[in-house]
Amino acid sequence: MHRAPAGSAPRRLIAAFVIALAVASAVAHRSGALIPPVPTPTPYVPRCDFAPTPNAGPPGTGVSVVGICYPIHSGRPGAIFFDDTLVARIRGETGGDYAAVFTVPANATVGSHQLTIQYGPDGGSIITSAIFTVLPFCRGDCDDNGRVTVDELLRGVDIALGKLDSEACAPIDLDHDGTITISEIMAAVGDALTGCIVAFTPTPTPSDTPTPVALGGPCRATAECEQPELLCLEPGGFAGCVECRLENDHCAADPDCAAAGAGMVCEQSSMLGPDCFCRPTRRCIPGCTSDAECSAGQRCSPNAHCQAVTCAADHDCAKYFDCQLFSGHCVRRSCGADSDCPTGFCVENGCHGALGTCVARPGATALSAP
Repeated sequence: MHRAPAGSAPRRLIAAFVIALAVASAVAHRSGALIPPVPTPTPYVPRCDFAPTPNAGPPGTGVSVVGICYPIHSGRPGAIFFDDTLVARIRGETGGDYAAVFTVPANATVGSHQLTIQYGPDGGSIITSAIFTVLPFCRGDCDDNGRVTVDELLRGVDIALGKLDSEACAPIDLDHDGTITISEIMAAVGDALTGCIVAFTPTPTPSDTPTPVALGGPCRATAECEQPELLCLEPGGFAGCVECRLENDHCAADPDCAAAGAGMVCEQSSMLGPDCFCRPTRRCIPGCTSDAECSAGQRCSPNAHCQAVTCAADHDCAKYFDCQLFSGHCVRRSCGADSDCPTGFCVENGCHGALGTCVARPGATALSAP
C-alpha cells in the first residue's frame, strides 16, 4: 500500500488555502468588490488634565491647576512652565492626581502665553499645554475687565470710609492689608484717567512717535513711554493727583452761591478733575459765558453751566466726537488706531487732533531725557 511522505498532509492543506485565497481575491477583483482595509490602530494618549483657573488675568495673578496627569503617576516629577519660565514643580500621586498653585510672572506682557506641563522637575519634553491670557493691571478694577470706572472708584471711597469691606474691591487694596488709603484711591484714579499699567511692548508707530518715548515726547499710549514713572497724557487731559481731598458739598443749588459773588454757580466737580476731590463734590465756581470756556464736547448753557452737547446724530457733534444715542450726548470717539480718527490721532483709545505727551505720573520722579 502506498503511503504519503511524512508531513505532506499539512503542506497540502496550506497549499489549498493559498490557492483558495488567490481564487477568492481574483473573483473579488473581477466583480469590483473591495476587500476592507485593516483599520489603523488608534495610538494610546495618556490622560493629562490641564485647565488653569483662571485662564486670564494681569501679571501677579494666582493660578491653580488640579487634575490627573498619568505620565507623572506614582510619584514621577513634572514641571509647569509659563512660556520659558519655570513657575511650579509637581509630582503625581499613584493614579496621576496632581495639584499646584503658581503666580503669573510680574514681567509678563499683555497677550496670549503658553503654559506647559513638562517631564522632570526642571522640565524636558512637553506633555500637554494650555493658553493663559495676560490682561492689563488696573488698580481699582473691581471686576477685572481691564478698565476702572467711576463706580469702582466710588466703591473704593466707600471702603476707605468703612461703608464696605475691602473684599468689595480687592484690586484697590494694593498692599492687601484690608484697608484702603488715600494713596491707593489716587493710584486707582490715575489708572481711570490714563489707562492701566502694562508691561512695555514696542508697537509699530510712525516716525513722529518713536518707541520707547522719553519724557516730554509724543505718544499714543502709556505703554509707549520708556519709564514706568511716565504716562501718556492726552491733549487737554489731567494727569491726576498725589492725594485727594475728602470734603462735603459746598452748595446744593445756584442760589447757595450768591454770597460768593456775581456769576457764581453751584457745579458738581468731577473726581477725575484738577480739584482732586475724592468723590464728586458740589462747589461754587464762576459760571461760563461762552462755549470756549467749556471742555471739548460741552457747551455753555443759558444758566451758565458747561453741559454735554445734546445730539440726535453724529453731525450734531464736534470733530472727533460721536453721538451716543442712548444718552443723547456727544462723547469722544473711541478708537484703536489712527485710521479710526480721520486727520487726527488715536491717543489712549480716544480720537484727538494732536498726539499725547509722556509726562511724569503724579508723585513720581521721572528721569529727564539725556
